Amino acid sequence: MTENIIVVFATQKQPTYNRQDNLPSVDIVICTKDRPDKLRGCIGRFKRQIPHQRIIVYDGSAHPDRETLAYLKQFSDVEVRFVNGLLFGAVRRLALEESTAEYVAMVDDDIYLSPGWFDGLMMDLESDPQAVAVSSKLVYTGHPIVQKLSQSNLRTSGGSGGAAIYNRHAVIELGNFSSNIHRGEDMELELRIQAAGKRWRKSQQVYALHPVGSVKEFLGRPSANVVGWNYIMAYSKHKWLFMAKRFASTFVMPVYYLWSTGDLRASGVWFIFKLKAMLSFLSGRYQR
Repeated sequence: MTENIIVVFATQKQPTYNRQDNLPSVDIVICTKDRPDKLRGCIGRFKRQIPHQRIIVYDGSAHPDRETLAYLKQFSDVEVRFVNGLLFGAVRRLALEESTAEYVAMVDDDIYLSPGWFDGLMMDLESDPQAVAVSSKLVYTGHPIVQKLSQSNLRTSGGSGGAAIYNRHAVIELGNFSSNIHRGEDMELELRIQAAGKRWRKSQQVYALHPVGSVKEFLGRPSANVVGWNYIMAYSKHKWLFMAKRFASTFVMPVYYLWSTGDLRASGVWFIFKLKAMLSFLSGRYQR
């Protein structure tokens, strides 16, 4: 799986953030729960890419891992805060409230960031006065079939709240993350940002990879999308148009992929993924 990530990153052009005057203050926030190996790997990757940046870990684990705590002690600029029992939206909200920095970068512990990720998002955020957040494209990778779907979707996949940089004051002024949301908290915040006439940008310079070990794991991921659809329906003035687009994409996108690649198996996996999301939404399985 790591080899696949390296191959994808090898083609990535690295942007360079070159602001000369008054470098902004930035906190790096890593959200984690019961995944000590992934947390240690995430810290290591960040230290290689941005070696002198302050990192704050929000750990929702019921029983923090002693080995990981010992590992983190070697870094004087890494803090750990325990938030067991909080929903994901509440953790993100708390991170923004407790930070004193101008910007906050949030990353989930299982994300791999492309070279120049921090620089690319900072350039996008500071170049757009209406932007209050910028996220990188999120692409699933790992299993051969998932890898194929990721490569075909690399230019069009959306952003993620688990790989984004936020203008802290601007997000708080708009109400911050909702503390009573566990899934889809980023989608709900994005809709409120848009309603206020501001923007949550999706960077075209950099991206984040989310390793997926099996097709079964990939097919088990529609829940966040479905919760996001619930929020879109709540905010949308054209609910039936939105539903028509979602229904059409369930069939059109896999058929187009089959036509363009000839890969029947990967097209079938994509169709099952989208169909599960649609059926879950219609059944009300994942509510807001």
